[in-house]
Amino acid sequence: MDKPGFGWASSPPGRRRDVFTLLRGEEFVVGEEPSVAGRLLNRLLEEEAIVDVVAFGEQWQAALSDGLQDHQEELAELLSTSTSNGRQIRWDVMKIGGNVSFSLHAHPNVELIYVVKGAIHEYRYTAVSPKTIFDPNDDEGPDLSSPAVSSTATNSSISLPLFVHQSVSAGGFIVNNKGSIHLSFTKEDEETILLVLWSGKHALLPSEFQPQAGVLPALPDEVIPLSKYTADDE
Repeated sequence: MDKPGFGWASSPPGRRRDVFTLLRGEEFVVGEEPSVAGRLLNRLLEEEAIVDVVAFGEQWQAALSDGLQDHQEELAELLSTSTSNGRQIRWDVMKIGGNVSFSLHAHPNVELIYVVKGAIHEYRYTAVSPKTIFDPNDDEGPDLSSPAVSSTATNSSISLPLFVHQSVSAGGFIVNNKGSIHLSFTKEDEETILLVLWSGKHALLPSEFQPQAGVLPALPDEVIPLSKYTADDE
């Protein structure tokens, strides 16, 4: 497996493949038939999951449009240039083991996730990100360490927790607009498979940018960060 350019979840030599595997797909091309995604999914997963390629093409396009209805410029860039924030977008497949978490990260570009199997959980940041502009080569997340952003998020007159727990099961979609922030993880001892439309990069928050203690909900005890798995675990 080639080493992917994740930033947030790179897979160096020795990474346990039962914990995380990236199946490289192909670049998203403007004007291509929407069914390309379904054909790619069927080819990569073989007998693990077979979809109706035409119906799936309609589904992912509708999910992307709905998820970016408040971010029309981002949608227009993707559909007219096959890039997001100047980065080439591609289709890939991720296989994630049970009880695994990724680092808290931001999205420097649009991302669409389709849950093929299992379920993906997340703690999603509900406030406006303090960083929504990313240069094409900028892979550093926003600073969430100050008290100003480590309190509560306000949506109209409703006060919300800064991070909320959400989950999406097989057959569902997640759309991440540029600048959105979350920590994603799996639960139970079961593999989760995702089809992802993204640039191959996320923007990690360095340790000094992490939220203040108690702001980000604790992960379940059985969930282990991907970074703690090494070849020594095999």
